[in-house]
Amino acid sequence: MHKRSKGDEGTKKDTVVDDDSSTDPLLIAASSDEDDDPQSKRKAAPATLTMPTMLQKYKDVPLRWLKFYVRFLQTSPFHQDRLLKALQWTLWLASAIALDAKNATASAALSKLSTELSFARYATRLLELPTAVEAAITGSWTSVSLSRPKFTTWMGRCLSWSMIGYYPLEMAAYVLWMLPTRMQTPDVSQKASKFSAISCRFWLLYILADAAQCSVLENEEKTEKKKTHLRLQLLRNALFLLPAIHWSLPNWDTKPWLPSKAVNGLMWVEAMVSLYQTSRTVAD
Repeated sequence: MHKRSKGDEGTKKDTVVDDDSSTDPLLIAASSDEDDDPQSKRKAAPATLTMPTMLQKYKDVPLRWLKFYVRFLQTSPFHQDRLLKALQWTLWLASAIALDAKNATASAALSKLSTELSFARYATRLLELPTAVEAAITGSWTSVSLSRPKFTTWMGRCLSWSMIGYYPLEMAAYVLWMLPTRMQTPDVSQKASKFSAISCRFWLLYILADAAQCSVLENEEKTEKKKTHLRLQLLRNALFLLPAIHWSLPNWDTKPWLPSKAVNGLMWVEAMVSLYQTSRTVAD
C-alpha cells in the first residue's frame, strides 16, 4: 500500500591577459627574420576566450554548489527531510510519467523507491517530538505580531501542541504498518489507517494555525524579503490543505475523497516550493 508522507563563495574574476606582457604559445611560430623585417610585423592577435580560460571560469562552480549543499543541511535539522520529501515526490512523479508511457516495470520500480523514502521519513520524524515539546514550553515557534500579539501567541501554541498530538499517532501508524507480514491482519491495517487519519487532523490544525499566524505577520512586515518568505509559506499551507483534509477522513485509504494523482501532485508542488523557500533562506 502506497502511504502518504507529510509533510556563498564569490566567483573568481577572470584573469585579463595583457598582450604586451604575456606570450601565447600559439603565437611563437613567427621566425626571427619576420621579426627583423618591419614590413612583416603583424598586429597582436586580440585576446580570445581559450579553453583553459573557460575552465578557470567554471572550475569553482561544483565546489560552490557543494558548500551550499553542506550549509543547507547544517542550517537546520529539518532541511534533510525537505530534501528527502522533494526526492520522494519527484520519484512518484517519474513513476506516474512512466506509467502513462506504458512502461509498467519502470513505474513499479520508481513507485517502490518513492514508498521506501516515505517510510524513511516516518522513521526520521520519530526524532522530532522533543522539538515540539520544547516549543510548547518555551514558545520558540511563536512569532509575536505587533498588532495582534495575543492572537499570534495562541497560534504559536497551537503549532507546538498540534505536533505533540501528531507525532505519537503517526508513529503508532508507522509501527503497525512495519509489522511482519504474518502479523498483518485486516484489523491491524484498519487500526494503522485510523491512527494515521487522527494524526492528520492534528497536522491540519497545524496548517491552519501556521496560515493564520503568517497572514498576520505578512500584513505588517515591511521588508520585501521577509514578505516573500511569508507568502511562500502561505502558498505551502494552501497546497497542503486538500491533502491534509483527504488523509484526515475516515476510510481515506479504502474510500478516497480525492484522486491519488491530485493529492500526490499537490504534494510534489509543495515539495518544490519548500525547497525553493529554504534555498532562498540559506543563500541569504
